[in-house]
Amino acid sequence: MGTIVEPDYEKAIRDAGAVFDGLEASPRGFAITFLSWLFQDTDNRRLIAFRERFHLDRVLDEAQDEWQALLALRNWVYMQNDKGGNRVSEEVHDVYNEDMLLACNGGASFFCTHYQRLLVSVLSAMGWVARRVATDVDNERWKVFNMHAVNEVWVNSLRKWVLLDSMFDIHFARRGVPLSAYEIHREVFEGRRDEIRTHKGPKGETTDYDGRLNPNDPYGRATCKDRIPHLDKFFWRRYHQQNDVFSHCGYYGSMGTQILLMDSLYGGRNWMIARTDDKGEWTGFQKEKYSETGIVTPSIPDVYFDVNTACLVPKLSDPPLKERRLCLFGVSSFTPNLDYMEVNQDDRAWVPYAIHRRVQWPLHTGDNSLAVRMVNKLGRRGPETRLALKNVRFEDH
Repeated sequence: MGTIVEPDYEKAIRDAGAVFDGLEASPRGFAITFLSWLFQDTDNRRLIAFRERFHLDRVLDEAQDEWQALLALRNWVYMQNDKGGNRVSEEVHDVYNEDMLLACNGGASFFCTHYQRLLVSVLSAMGWVARRVATDVDNERWKVFNMHAVNEVWVNSLRKWVLLDSMFDIHFARRGVPLSAYEIHREVFEGRRDEIRTHKGPKGETTDYDGRLNPNDPYGRATCKDRIPHLDKFFWRRYHQQNDVFSHCGYYGSMGTQILLMDSLYGGRNWMIARTDDKGEWTGFQKEKYSETGIVTPSIPDVYFDVNTACLVPKLSDPPLKERRLCLFGVSSFTPNLDYMEVNQDDRAWVPYAIHRRVQWPLHTGDNSLAVRMVNKLGRRGPETRLALKNVRFEDH
C-alpha cells in the first residue's frame, strides 16, 4: 500500500559534522504510491498535432500564473460544447480527441465522459499531469445512480490534486483552497458542506450553482426528481490508472483498470449498480457491485500521491561526509516526462542538473538553504523541496 515517507534530514546534517539552531523542511513528508499509474508521453505525435492544430498555447496568453492557466484550459473545453446532453454520443464512442473537437465545432452534443476525455487531453498536451475520475452518489441512501465523469489535475503551485469539472466549468474550494474529489467527499461526510464554495468560469468566480442537471437531460432524470446536491455526487470515486488518451482510440475502450479508494469513512457501504425502469425510476440494485471491480485500496497515498516532487533521501558516503562537511541525498520522484532537475543553494540562481538521481549539499558556517525541483519536457516546474538551516557551525571548530 502507499505510504508517507519522512526523511531524517537531521541525521544527514549531523553526519556532515554540522550543529545548527533550527531546520525548516518543506515538505516534511512525501506521499508515495505503490500502484502503477500511466500518463501520456508528451512526445506522442498525436498530442503534438492536437496542441498545434487547436492553438492551445494561445489559450494561456492572458494567464498570470499556473492556476489561471488551468482555469483557462478548463473553460476552453467547456466552451466547445455549450448544449450538453447525449444526442450523438452513441455515434462517437471510438474517436480520437481531434475528431471530438471537430464534431463539437460542427454542432454535435456530448456528455460528461467526452468532456472528461477532452480535458485530460488538453491538460496533457500542455504539460500537466491529469487523470480521469468516475464519481457517484451514495446509492443506498438516494436509491439512484448518478454517475459523473470529471478530472483531477496535479497543481504544482498548490502541491496537491484538484478536481476540475469541465462539463459545468466548475471546481470547489474550502477557505479559498481548491479541493480534490476525495477532499470534497471528506468535507461533506464530516459536516463541513456549508464551508465549500463553487467556483465557475475562467476567473473562478463564486457562484450559487449547485450542479443539478438540466430537467430536459434524460441522463439525469432521477437526479432532478430527488434533488441531489452536486456535492453529494462525490461519495464514490474510481480513478483511472491509464490516462494516456492520445495513445488509445476512444474513451470506453481505453479506460483500463480503475482504482476504488475505500477508506474507513464508508463503514461497510457498497457502490452498487442500480436498476431503473424506462422512466429512470429506481427499482432496486443489481447483484454486481462496483466496489468488487478493479483495484480496491484503503490507502490514501496510493491515490493521492506527490507528483513532480523531489523526495530527498539521505545517503551515506565513503569517505565519511563529516570530513567534507557535505550532505548527500538520493533523489526519487514520480515525474511523468521528466526532463531535468534544478537545484538552488543559498537562494542563488537555479542550476539545471542533467543527473537527477542525487544531489550534494556542501554546508558552510551561518545560514544554509537547499531547494530542488523537477522540470518536465514541456517546461512545467514541479513544487520546490526546500531545506533551510539556521546558524550552522561545525564540531571540529
